[in-house]
Amino acid sequence: MFKSKWNIVWVLAACTLLLATTADAKKQVTRPLKIQSDATVVYTSDTTVMVTEKGEATHLGRFLSEGFGDIYSDNMKIHYLTDWIAANGDVLHWEGDVYLLGIVDNKVYFTMKFWIVGGTGRFEGASGDFGDETEVLSGDINPDGSITFSYKTSGIITY
Repeated sequence: MFKSKWNIVWVLAACTLLLATTADAKKQVTRPLKIQSDATVVYTSDTTVMVTEKGEATHLGRFLSEGFGDIYSDNMKIHYLTDWIAANGDVLHWEGDVYLLGIVDNKVYFTMKFWIVGGTGRFEGASGDFGDETEVLSGDINPDGSITFSYKTSGIITY
């Protein structure tokens, strides 16, 4: 009888462990992603920038961001890594490229492409991309040399 009680305990423990493992292994789903953001780019040296953002995105709600980037090709491309921090504290990691198209009458024109490269909380293991269809709402060079811009874009996210 003593041996069968331990067998029952081991079976229950194994079932509990299996249930917990199965619950953690959720199926990732690809969803549309829409973003609207205000950003500031500050040159920290001749080859690096700091980018801060605040905006709103589907699946994140309101977010804040701060990241650093490297400038390439005579200031025509900035590649940077950053995190969007959702209101609940979950983080979405991404990296991307911004290509400067030109400056006309102190207005900045650019294109961008970004890749989602993981995250924390519900975004752990996230992937996707955005920025192909970006609408630049404004883009200005400030007297201190920083650039401020607003944009709307969309893409996909899998998490």
